[in-house]
Amino acid sequence: MDRTAWIVVTLCSIALIYLFQKNAADVAEQRRIAAEQAAQQPEEEDPNADADEGNAAPEAEDGAPAPPPVVADPNVPVLPPEQLRLVTSEAVFQFNQVGGGIETVTLGNHRAFPSGEIVLNQNGKAPIGAFARRDRLVAQPITYSASPSADGKTMVFKGLNPNTKIEITKTYATTDDPYTLRLKIDLTNKSDVNHSSSDYYLHTGALEYLHKKEMPLYLSYNWCDDGEAEKEAVNWFKGGGIIFRRPPTDLLEASGSMLQWAGASNQFYTSLIAPLKPGSGSAWGARTPITLADNPDAPDDTYHALYGAIAMPEVILPNEASASYEFQIYTGPRELKRLESLGHDLHKVMHYDDMPLFGGMFGLIPLLSTSLLKLMIWLASLVHNWGIAILIITCLIRIVIWPLHAKSTTTMKRMAKLAPIMTELKEKYADDPQKMQQETMSLYRDYGINPLGGCLPVFLQLPIFLSFYKMLQSAVELRDQEFLWVKDLAMPDAIYHFQSFSLFGVSSINLMPLLMAATMILQMKIGPKAGDKMQQRIFMFMPLIFLFICYNFASALALYWTGQNIFSIGQTWLMNRRPEPELVKRPRKPRMTLQDMQKAQQQAGKAKKKKGKKRPPRTGG
Repeated sequence: MDRTAWIVVTLCSIALIYLFQKNAADVAEQRRIAAEQAAQQPEEEDPNADADEGNAAPEAEDGAPAPPPVVADPNVPVLPPEQLRLVTSEAVFQFNQVGGGIETVTLGNHRAFPSGEIVLNQNGKAPIGAFARRDRLVAQPITYSASPSADGKTMVFKGLNPNTKIEITKTYATTDDPYTLRLKIDLTNKSDVNHSSSDYYLHTGALEYLHKKEMPLYLSYNWCDDGEAEKEAVNWFKGGGIIFRRPPTDLLEASGSMLQWAGASNQFYTSLIAPLKPGSGSAWGARTPITLADNPDAPDDTYHALYGAIAMPEVILPNEASASYEFQIYTGPRELKRLESLGHDLHKVMHYDDMPLFGGMFGLIPLLSTSLLKLMIWLASLVHNWGIAILIITCLIRIVIWPLHAKSTTTMKRMAKLAPIMTELKEKYADDPQKMQQETMSLYRDYGINPLGGCLPVFLQLPIFLSFYKMLQSAVELRDQEFLWVKDLAMPDAIYHFQSFSLFGVSSINLMPLLMAATMILQMKIGPKAGDKMQQRIFMFMPLIFLFICYNFASALALYWTGQNIFSIGQTWLMNRRPEPELVKRPRKPRMTLQDMQKAQQQAGKAKKKKGKKRPPRTGG
């Protein structure tokens, strides 16, 4: 990319930092105000409390519901943990009789950071599939009896709500997808009165940061209403806003006329529940502080996990009546092809259409991101190396935009040759900016230069750059994939960690971003020089700015940027070997005066009359 491209991307990056980095003092003040407001407002009783499995959960110190205590029912036999499992080729679903749901999901083929296996819902407030209330989890969930099948493909839980006398049967079954379970819930009214409630919710599971360098915008609570996927990142709970200030909150509430799924996600994994018959409903999300394995000494409120629940349809049960509800539970990696095959618009949890500042560019970024991901997967299957696949795609992109790059370079070279004349104009019309602007535009016309010729190609290639960048952000296929010295393309390529040193979040030596900055400097050195000396000095700070921004990003992003810098250097070298563009002053077309216009109109009128005369018929003789 040329210097104009760096300007565009730098401005976008600075805007991103402004949007997502909150002032610590401001956040602390917001939390203090919220705590004072919460202390002044007594908690209201919930009129639908009898529709749940127990009473409301007590509040923890952070404002989130405390985890439900394990209350053993002496009348229910307790099975050992090894009998409360469903095992597939990719996951181990560990169940809990308290709550009758999935306590954890262990993904054996996915490595956690810095070591171990990926475990979903390990910081959950309740098992996945456990009943929740409209805004919190229950304090005393039911202890279910468990009946695992002999073939290890189903797990059945049965329990009775002592308050409402509703008998609950939950049947979890494996499917063709190793990360997906089918959940069927049967409710039977064992009381002498009719039962009606719209306050049945299912816990969707909890997810947390994968490592201390993961950006807060990657951890979010998600829901999809009638094909439109929405999300709120973990920092949303802090409040904020640029124009309208929003106070901090402990609860996220969402609703829709056709709610298809809801659940939490981080950069590479997700836990979602989708009703097989979507309808009008709601979902809620909350956060709870956690401690990360790779940063155990961080303050208690540094990192959070997100959890929540999705509503069931309204339950109306006459005496001795029954009703059944079915759901699909997905707990696994955010793999586009897999999620597309499962239906219910689950693939929209990739959120390719929410690029900050740019959105989806009318569907262009999702289309390009999806296409680039599928191309990368196909290339990796051919070359058997994901790093090489990224470099191949980078080369293909640069070849596609070669005409734009050549046009931009030629325009910049021609504008550079105009620099001496532009300097004279600035000195001559220093006291008359309007006249200087007119003379400048006249100068561009005289030499046939479009001042937007260097910028327009950048904006045309911007969707491709943003799409590839967005795709690489959440490509779980890159996890644990090696390339040269890089051990994991989805993580920073740290070759050395400082034991007791950290400066602006830098606590390691990451080689790939350093190579990226070095190639940027080389690219700017051999590229055409435009602008005055002050602008050129400012341009030289761009590699440092981008090094700071991208230092802790996934090494795949730095690899892509380094590869495209090297390719761009080659393009610039070839362009420099071509003949220099000539700066020839074009002859101006004489302006037509009023007399010339009148004369032209008269001539046109005479020609029209002459053409309209009819030739007399010829006579014989």
